Amino acid sequence: MGNFYFLEGQSFQGASSNPQSISQKAPISINAEEEFWKEIMESNSPQDFQDYLSTYPNGRFADLAKLKIRKLESK
Repeated sequence: MGNFYFLEGQSFQGASSNPQSISQKAPISINAEEEFWKEIMESNSPQDFQDYLSTYPNGRFADLAKLKIRKLESK
């Protein structure tokens, strides 16, 4: 193993305990609604689309979800 030395006059700055600085460095780029839709869009279960509408009643895919429910329930 290597040797460990303290250098006089130098300090170590570890990870920040400020959560705000962490979130600024790693922005969340996942759109939860879009991810939800991608998971269910090929589903044959009307309940999946009902769940989507419960979560996002005015969502981007609400009209498609309603159409999908009507089609699946008419089978």
